[in-house]
Amino acid sequence: MNAGHPDGYCLYVFNPEHDYALAHNDANFVAPRSALEFAADCAGFMLNFTGGNAVVLPTNPARIESVVPWGWDITVCRQLQKAGVPEDLLPDQERLDAIRTLSHRKTASEMMRYLHRYCTHPDCGRFPSPAAELTAVGEIEAFVAEKARCGHGTILKWPYSGNGTGIVHLPGVLSPTILRQCENVLRRQGMVLAEQQYEVIQNFAMEFYCRRQIAEFCGYSLFCTKKFSYGGNLLLPDREIERRLGSWIDPALLTGVQLLLTHFISEKIAPVYEGPVGVDMFVYREEGHYRLNPAVEINLRHTMGYAARKIYDLHIASEHDPDQEGLMEIKYFPHSGALLSYVREQSLLYPRGFKTLTQVSHHTKYAVVLSCGDGSAR
Repeated sequence: MNAGHPDGYCLYVFNPEHDYALAHNDANFVAPRSALEFAADCAGFMLNFTGGNAVVLPTNPARIESVVPWGWDITVCRQLQKAGVPEDLLPDQERLDAIRTLSHRKTASEMMRYLHRYCTHPDCGRFPSPAAELTAVGEIEAFVAEKARCGHGTILKWPYSGNGTGIVHLPGVLSPTILRQCENVLRRQGMVLAEQQYEVIQNFAMEFYCRRQIAEFCGYSLFCTKKFSYGGNLLLPDREIERRLGSWIDPALLTGVQLLLTHFISEKIAPVYEGPVGVDMFVYREEGHYRLNPAVEINLRHTMGYAARKIYDLHIASEHDPDQEGLMEIKYFPHSGALLSYVREQSLLYPRGFKTLTQVSHHTKYAVVLSCGDGSAR
């Protein structure tokens, strides 16, 4: 976490199970097998967007001058301690607690209230309401019923959840199974957050970085989803993402939101956290008009969007036409050898337009891949 000597090595730790670890808040937590396989298969992924003198585990702890994980949590700290990483390179318990508190989904609600209060653009008054923080089953039933009476669905969110889980899309009815899940979450986490469901047109994010207690804007990421899960990031220059978003949203509104979020993150998050912050957003359609939801999720960790922003600069703009469009995806093949066969086939078909961003062997099941030009049109 701390900046080390410029000649030392920085240890990068890919722990995509971070969100699960936050939810459990247990130093000895063991993530689901799929998350651990993903972490192991793609251990070197972060080296694609770092500077020099970067290493991943296993390595000699004595040569490490700084540590950068995908996300900080009590579990990864315990793992690094066991690996022999010096204590002074890890955050203390107070900072870990502060990061976890700010990672609660109610921080996004606070951010939305901040935007409602300080945004002066005429369209700010049309931002969605902050998520309702519900602490009883009866409140959840009433919220869902009220939205259903108005012809809307509901999205329920657990305060902490792992990698796409903990988000329930309801067309208007609470089933006994969902009610039991809500009861369990209320008992363990104290609340359920509820929002109106919207007709999403385009998902995207603003990416920030906190250092020296100040937040700076790093750019946009444009991503797609498949059945509400991550589907891949388009790799594009910021100006092209702004142009596409501008077909639905006034660019002045995006600029205003960007400035306000920079202030919010600098005031609320940067004093206790150093690293990337991703704010997920989406454009939606309502009554024939396009609107912006500017605070869907906040992630105090690396994200695929932040990685995509960096990888575009290093692997698309520098190696290809800077206006070239690319695509970054996570590929999964459950059977041994299937991923390796896929990679070999794509590399032969698109020798200049396809590359893997993680090591692939006969035994790996997960890979992060990049495609551009002819390779992105698969």
